[in-house]
Amino acid sequence: MSSGSIWAKDESGLKHIFINQPYQKISTWFEVVNGRFPFQIQDSNETPISFIVYENMRLISSYKSGLDISSLVKIITILYFRDNIPKNDVDRIMALRYYRSNVAAHLTGKVKTDYRINSNDISFFIDVFTRLFK
Repeated sequence: MSSGSIWAKDESGLKHIFINQPYQKISTWFEVVNGRFPFQIQDSNETPISFIVYENMRLISSYKSGLDISSLVKIITILYFRDNIPKNDVDRIMALRYYRSNVAAHLTGKVKTDYRINSNDISFFIDVFTRLFK
């Protein structure tokens, strides 16, 4: 993972969100949390399900075995830190992204068969897009 920064929407300038350090370390404002979504089947692997935001940058391990988290890091960085989308909404986007990846995109079958995307999920995305593009 490379270093990442955003330009704040309030025009306060450039904010460094994470900075690569030697020895698989990273200085960061947040860290992903692994676990399982309620709709995952029990024998599926843990996956990023949320994130912790720190009050100050912290030095943490950047090594995440077997996980492609680069797109999630970008999603969190842009939505939470640049566009001020609340953490709970970003967590929900992470869940819906996992569902999409394992049902619609890659057909891994790692979700319970009784779970379905519904009109509330569609309304949620419309609301997020409205906040992003106003």
